[in-house]
Amino acid sequence: MLAGTPPNGFTFATIITSCSGACGLNDGRQIHSLVIKRNFEPHIFVGSSLLDLYAKAGRIHEAREIFDRLPQRDVVSCTAIIAGYTELDLDEEALELFSQLQKEGMESNYVTYASVLTALSGLAALDHGRQVHNGVLRSELPSYVFYKNSLIDMYSKCGGLTYSRRVFDGMSERTVITWIAMLARWVCHGGLVDEGLSIFEEMISAENGVEPEIEHHGCVVDLFGHAGRVHRALAFMVQMPFIPTAAIWGSLLGACRVRANVTVEEYVARCLFDIEPQNAGNYVILSNLYASVRKMGRCDHAEAVDDGKV
Repeated sequence: MLAGTPPNGFTFATIITSCSGACGLNDGRQIHSLVIKRNFEPHIFVGSSLLDLYAKAGRIHEAREIFDRLPQRDVVSCTAIIAGYTELDLDEEALELFSQLQKEGMESNYVTYASVLTALSGLAALDHGRQVHNGVLRSELPSYVFYKNSLIDMYSKCGGLTYSRRVFDGMSERTVITWIAMLARWVCHGGLVDEGLSIFEEMISAENGVEPEIEHHGCVVDLFGHAGRVHRALAFMVQMPFIPTAAIWGSLLGACRVRANVTVEEYVARCLFDIEPQNAGNYVILSNLYASVRKMGRCDHAEAVDDGKV
């Protein structure tokens, strides 16, 4: 432009892409005005970049208006608008648009399907999720890890534990996200502690060579907490190679509240007070526990719940 060469569609698309997120929205709007003046909005790459800009900034209605005005649509623009809906938890809108575009002959890629699976997770639509999975298998698209992780997450949140395990067992490559998704699914089903621990042990085995991060340890703490085994959760935290975060302590505090376990909760609360002295919520939880115990006229130490060893 400085040399007197006017910008083309590819120039605008590149500049718009650099204005990502809410912080760049104002700059993006100014460029959008210039795009309209030069009649480049119908350009497929410019239009896709614009709708992606607005979608990532949470302006999904503006993104949809641009999408609807596109004279031509490709898999990138279709995926961008569907992903925009799922990012804002507008799962029904995402699925409705996906169905509409499929009827119009849209071609999908693994990113499109991953976004659709995210929407299905939010709606707990297991049957629909299986249909999407079968459709991907028939299309013979490459099985990227990113897509497989979305499958595991969808099946887990929809209650299809057997299906998520099948996907997991069939993966030739697994990422840190894969292991988190597998551990998290057992957290949602608190009675399946042994299965969750088996996944964790498989992860840290020499054969896999994966070094568990603090998020994985946090999942195990949640696993014990959901099952009511707060003493075992605390013992596991003590053995962790990480310093427990406030989030992990808070998770255990919440589990103690459910089990009305005064002994462990008092200790956990003190640890949380040291980390977050300004967080009034922790004091409220402990206060509510004391009130509940007094009302019930008992003090449950919950020793019987925490049988076995870590």
